[in-house]
Amino acid sequence: SPAEVKIDYRFQQTLIEGRKILFTADVYRSMFVVVISFGLIYLKYRNYIKQEIVFYGLLGVLFCADLVSINQRFFSDENFVDSSTYDEQFTPSAASLQITQSESEGRGFYRVLDLTSSVFNDARPAYHHNQIGGYDPTKLQRYQDLIDYYIEPNIDTVKDRLSDQTIYTKEGMSQLMKQFGVLNMLNCKYIITNPNSQPLVNEQAMKNAWFVDTIDYVQSNQEEINRLGGVDLRKTAVINRADFGDDREAGDGMGSIELIQYAPNKLVYKSQSNGDQIAVFSEVWYGGNPDW
Repeated sequence: SPAEVKIDYRFQQTLIEGRKILFTADVYRSMFVVVISFGLIYLKYRNYIKQEIVFYGLLGVLFCADLVSINQRFFSDENFVDSSTYDEQFTPSAASLQITQSESEGRGFYRVLDLTSSVFNDARPAYHHNQIGGYDPTKLQRYQDLIDYYIEPNIDTVKDRLSDQTIYTKEGMSQLMKQFGVLNMLNCKYIITNPNSQPLVNEQAMKNAWFVDTIDYVQSNQEEINRLGGVDLRKTAVINRADFGDDREAGDGMGSIELIQYAPNKLVYKSQSNGDQIAVFSEVWYGGNPDW
């Protein structure tokens, strides 16, 4: 009950005293700067300082000293490192090097799930490879839904299976990844579980684009995100009528489509088929907004 709540006001008093000390110190510092500044102005006015360059130089030294003292509250020597120390954090691991050596076409033709770092709070792995995770404060809501509904649960399942030696075999890895349609749809070809060992290779990854033979139309965003876990994404495209209408027809899914040129702002594909097809691309669509 409220009568039984005991509040320790000593912590509050400590905060008050601390703020008083900081305020008093700043007042004295400001008074010192003001007094010295007016002193220099007075000396210049009385012609004790004859050369203007000396006068402005002294004012500049005073103001710089004041700025430096304030800046050191936020940026000290601990906030700076030499270039070699900074570059060390981007040194590729043995697993990362193996992926780079295996992918002669470049980083645009696969994605990596790096479980040795915080998947959605660390952008450093993206220095070497296109990532399933990474960090960006401006996340798209629908992609965040994809993370919450599928990607993170899939990652948790993979982590739980790391002690199972069967996933380190080709067959075991294939069986594990068959259940992760969204990760495969995102072309997650490699999973790094140890920076010093071989990455796991996911042969279920769907590459950069593919043809489907079925369209599953849905009515809402919620139905769309739910349906992704209930269809074979290799053969079926889930389309929200509110975004794309419902006048499309799927082809027979036969033929091929592949990425042949990759750049951050330009993707070139080559396709071959005997008729019209519905292609699904392993990319994020920004609604045609050129600002993205």
